[in-house]
Amino acid sequence: MQRRSFTTLLATTMLATTVLAAAASQTQAQEFPNQPIRVIVPTQQGGSTDNIARLFQEAIQRGGHLAQPMAVANVTGAGGTVGTRQVKDADPDGYTLGVWHTGLVTSRAMEVTEYDHDGFEVIAQTGSIPLGLAVREGGPFATIEDLVEAAKTSPNEIRMATNIGLTVHFVPLIFQDAAGIEFRYVQTGGGSRRLQSVLGEHTDVALFSTQEFLNYAPSGLKPIVLFAEERHPKLPDLPTAQEIGYDVAWDEAFLWLAPAGTPDEVVETIGDALEAAFSDERVQTTFEEQAMNTDFKRREEATAMLDELRERANAVAGDIGALDEDTLPQN
Repeated sequence: MQRRSFTTLLATTMLATTVLAAAASQTQAQEFPNQPIRVIVPTQQGGSTDNIARLFQEAIQRGGHLAQPMAVANVTGAGGTVGTRQVKDADPDGYTLGVWHTGLVTSRAMEVTEYDHDGFEVIAQTGSIPLGLAVREGGPFATIEDLVEAAKTSPNEIRMATNIGLTVHFVPLIFQDAAGIEFRYVQTGGGSRRLQSVLGEHTDVALFSTQEFLNYAPSGLKPIVLFAEERHPKLPDLPTAQEIGYDVAWDEAFLWLAPAGTPDEVVETIGDALEAAFSDERVQTTFEEQAMNTDFKRREEATAMLDELRERANAVAGDIGALDEDTLPQN
């Protein structure tokens, strides 16, 4: 009798615990957010990723899609790893988020970091942007053919401004592998620093986004090739790599991340706010003006895209690993 009473008490206690946990989870989802949300951008202000974070921050606040404001914080260093690690190691309560890009996958593939998107809860992809190479207007390379020919004549002498391990490093490696050439990679940093390096003639070429092509054109930046399936209507005279015989295409996706273990209800709440903000008129106008792709993906679809990208990145990183070692500068 006593044993049955104990068993009954234990079962009742376990049931009560389960009910309380479910109630607490539901209450948390209903109350979230009840304080401002910090959004970490792992690069300096003014680049494509930072612009996306601030664009959606403003649209969410303008539309009242969350009960509390978002505050964007730029945490720079180590090619984005300082900022992404802060997001990864934060409390999984939804009050620390990150906005980054496919460099999260390429950095792991190239062994710059020990984590990729599996170390986070992927909230959503808020669009993407085509990428391409650009040089200094009036410099020695008027076309991509000029650049390739010079690189074939003088291997490992054409200086590529880059950010080691990120997409701006990875995509030129893919291109040089496809073209049978070798660049000399020079660590410079984010988009504005690569721009300064190229325009200052410290380097010869760098990878930029279509947004940066348009924004930096008055400074003297000249796009010479686009890594896309087709030409972009905002840049109709810019050829694709495929047009000149190199099968290289890569879009940079903008990703919203939360620490692993963040409750599903919180992830969905933030995803709902981002999806609502995506329809904002200013957001859509900005995407159009800045030559960005309006491909919004929720959690499952964005994660599947990153899984596929990881397979591709790992295969390419294995193929170019030795080449990468040879071409990286020692300084």
